[in-house]
Amino acid sequence: MRRALASRLTLVAVLAMSTTVAADSQPRLTGYVSGLELCPQSLCGAAVFAGRFVGLVDGRLTLGAFWGAINHEPLPAAYETAAIAGGHWLIWTRRGTYEGVVPLGTITNNGDNTFTVALTMLFTDGGAGTVTFLGRLDHNVFPPTVLGAIAQ
Repeated sequence: MRRALASRLTLVAVLAMSTTVAADSQPRLTGYVSGLELCPQSLCGAAVFAGRFVGLVDGRLTLGAFWGAINHEPLPAAYETAAIAGGHWLIWTRRGTYEGVVPLGTITNNGDNTFTVALTMLFTDGGAGTVTFLGRLDHNVFPPTVLGAIAQ
């Protein structure tokens, strides 16, 4: 009985430590993106964006690029919100490449042909954790532009 209990406690300790290591191994990623909507969801099956990334990886300044493909409900009417139902993202920097999925988010119509976009971005590149994106999509220009911040 003691041996079985000791084995279980050892297994629990090993699992707890490996979970901590995985969470700690994910780099800290923060910064700003600015870019264009390359293709609307109605044509490409997802709203596709690309542009520049300026930010920090583990506290060190870096430059790079971003790409995202976002699936959302139909764009909402003025002052209403629609769900973002998924998507994928990539950020390439001089300090590494980071990628993941968008499990959820919202897009809110600001009433002036701009939209507030809020996303949860889950890492899938071997690390653990999430970052958030809060930004503005502007449909007053063509192609539409996106500007926002990524934070942990």
